[in-house]
Amino acid sequence: MKVVEEAILGKEVLEIVKTLNKHELNTISLNGIDGHLIKCKKAILDENIDYGYVGEIVNINSTLLKTLLNNDIIPVISPIGCDDLGNSYNLNSDYLASKVALSIKADFLFMITNIDGIYKDLNDKNSRISILDEKISKQLISDDIIKPTMATKVNACLEYSKKSNAISYIIDSNQKIDYDLFNTLNHGTKILGEKQDFEIRLAQKEDIKEILKIMQTSFHKYQDHIDYHIAPLSETYEDILKDLDNKWVFVLTKENKLIGTIRLKQMDFSLGRLSRLCVLDEYQKLGLGSILLKYAEKYASYKGFSKIGLTTLEDAEYLNKFYEKNNYIKYATGDKRGYTRALVVKDLGNNLNDIDPNLFL
Repeated sequence: MKVVEEAILGKEVLEIVKTLNKHELNTISLNGIDGHLIKCKKAILDENIDYGYVGEIVNINSTLLKTLLNNDIIPVISPIGCDDLGNSYNLNSDYLASKVALSIKADFLFMITNIDGIYKDLNDKNSRISILDEKISKQLISDDIIKPTMATKVNACLEYSKKSNAISYIIDSNQKIDYDLFNTLNHGTKILGEKQDFEIRLAQKEDIKEILKIMQTSFHKYQDHIDYHIAPLSETYEDILKDLDNKWVFVLTKENKLIGTIRLKQMDFSLGRLSRLCVLDEYQKLGLGSILLKYAEKYASYKGFSKIGLTTLEDAEYLNKFYEKNNYIKYATGDKRGYTRALVVKDLGNNLNDIDPNLFL
């Protein structure tokens, strides 16, 4: 175990820290013994076999990790933990990554490898599997299509995705990790905890006609109960085409059918505006509106926005309840269009005091 500790805690971690420092990232090298970061116990995989100093993770000190991250310090963690008696153990780095991601409630988990995802045949570049769920993963592991070393990563990703209801990725170390990566299936393998038959992605020109149909269907039900005109109903093909260049337009699809949409616009360096959130009637009450909303919020946060806002009808109680449920607060009201609209906002950072309502109302 001493040799393992010296190898892992020495040159290997030092090289990672040095590389991150070259990119002007503030890093710190940690192991599971530091600050009681990783509590573990001796792993018993087979009662008839003593695996030596191999450990099983019991607890992660998430408070320590969150303190570092909140101060823009990136922890580089060595897979070494200790038990209550001070004995140190070697840990599987894939499962450690999963446990750490769960402990800090990370939005995503990335497993970085030298292969761009999972392949049915490593010799066939066209055999990459874009999406895996638990059922398919288990079958591919059983059929030995996913080999043991990669199976460990897949199982660790499944553990994270199932417990967090979030998505994990296995991608090539040469692939740039950018939020826009999440909107395509061109790289890596996306792993879902449970099978999902819907997908959120950036809209393309080919989606515009369907977006128009959804908007007409969704916003007409509001128009039927009021005596003033709602702006979204006047939108044209050309308007949406222009928005594809000036905004982030997201679409929600189910079995390749477009069923929902939302848009995000940058108002200033820290403020984003959401608009045109709608889901087809037959797919409502499934929580898909909230899923679309949260996806756009995460995207806004990634883009550096610390706050976000949108306008809604002041007298539409059901809409107000929806946004209140999603932690939006009413910030201001205005009636420049001849009817009262409410500006509702959400804090993605730590300051809502400097929002100019005139940007929205």
